[in-house]
Amino acid sequence: NDGDGDSDCNDSDCSAGPPCFFTCGPSGDGSYDFHVVELPDPVLSWPWPSTNSPTFYVDDYLDFIVTASDYASPITPQELNDQLQAINDNEVPTQPTWSGDWNGDGVIDYPPTQEELADIIIDGVNVGFLLDGLAQRELKVGVVELSEGESFQTADGDVYPGHQIILALEDPYVGVFPLFLHLPLGDGPFPVVQALPGHFETAEGYRDIHNGAAYPGQGFALATHSPRAYDGYTAEDLVTRTMLLNGFTMVAIRMYEALLVRKLLHCRPDIDPTRMGLIGHSGGSGTANLIVRVEDSYQALVTDRTNQYWNWVDGILQDETAPELYPWNTVINDFTTVEGTDILVTWYGYQVPLVDSDGLPMVNAGEYVYDEIFSYFGYHLGVGVSP
Repeated sequence: NDGDGDSDCNDSDCSAGPPCFFTCGPSGDGSYDFHVVELPDPVLSWPWPSTNSPTFYVDDYLDFIVTASDYASPITPQELNDQLQAINDNEVPTQPTWSGDWNGDGVIDYPPTQEELADIIIDGVNVGFLLDGLAQRELKVGVVELSEGESFQTADGDVYPGHQIILALEDPYVGVFPLFLHLPLGDGPFPVVQALPGHFETAEGYRDIHNGAAYPGQGFALATHSPRAYDGYTAEDLVTRTMLLNGFTMVAIRMYEALLVRKLLHCRPDIDPTRMGLIGHSGGSGTANLIVRVEDSYQALVTDRTNQYWNWVDGILQDETAPELYPWNTVINDFTTVEGTDILVTWYGYQVPLVDSDGLPMVNAGEYVYDEIFSYFGYHLGVGVSP
C-alpha cells in the first residue's frame, strides 16, 4: 500500500508496508524459474460456503481425479481393502533400520542415500508428475485481505507487531486454497518459516493455537496454508479413498500444496529463499518429514510427530494413508539419515507436560518450548544467537 490511507494492492509505488504479492515473470529466453501470476479478478469469496471452512471442502480434490487422469492407476475397492487389511493384520513387514547387508548380496542396504529414499517416496505416493514442472507451472495468486498499519490481531483480539496478508493460491491441479503470510516490520528480505497445520486446523487456527502470531516479532516471516478436506472423518475419508482407488494419494497432494507455497515465497522480494525453515504439527509433521527427504532447500525442520503413513480406524481413512509407503515408515522416521536439513523433534503441538531437573512441573512450559523453537530457527536461519 502506498500510504494514502487505503489498504490497496494495486499501486505502482508501494512505499509503505509490504507488497501484497509479487509475480515472477519469464526470463530472457521466455522460460520461467518460478511461474507466478496475479489472479485476473479480485478474490471476494472462497469456493466453500461462508458458514463452513476449508476443513470440510472436497470438490477440488474430486476434480483432481479428472484433471490428473493421465497419471491414474485405478484399483478395485476390494483390492484397496485387501491392502489395508494386510497392513492392519501385521502381514506387511517394515524395512529394517540397522546398518548392513540386508539380503546377503554383498551390498550395504542401510542407510539408503538421500536420492534413493527420495525416489522411493516419490514413487510410493505418486507425486512425481506433480513435481515435474512444478516451478514452471502457472500458479495464480490473489489478495484477500491486508492488515492495517503495523500490527495485526488474532481471533481473540490480541495484537501483535507485523503485517498479515491473506492470499488465495490457485493451481490447475489442486484448485484454490488460502495462505496466511505474516511479515515482520521493515523491508526485509526476511527468513521464513513455513508451517503445516494438524488435523482440524486452518492457517488462522495455527496462528492462534501454536504461537504463530509471535513469529514476526522474533524476526521471522511465517507462511501457513489451510489444508482442505482435513476433518479426520467423512470428508477426509472420501478424498483419501477416492485418491487411493485411482492410484493417487492425499499424501502427494499435501506435499505438493506445501511446495506450491514454497514456490510463491521464492517470488517475494521481502522473503529470503536462502533462509527457509519448516515446522509441522501432527499430520502436518507427517508431510513435513517427507518434504525434507525430497526437497533440500529447507535449512531446518521442527517436527512433533513421526508417521506410519497408514491410518485406518473404524473404517475411516485419514490422508496420510499410502500403502506403498507404509513399509518404509521406519526408515523415513530415522531422522539421522536426513541430509541437508537439520531437525528438531519437540512435542510442542501436543502440550506434553514438561518437568524441571527436580521432576516438578515446569512453570511457563509453553513459553519454554516456543523459546526453544525460536532459538533453533534463529540459529539455523541467521536470526539471534545459537541455542
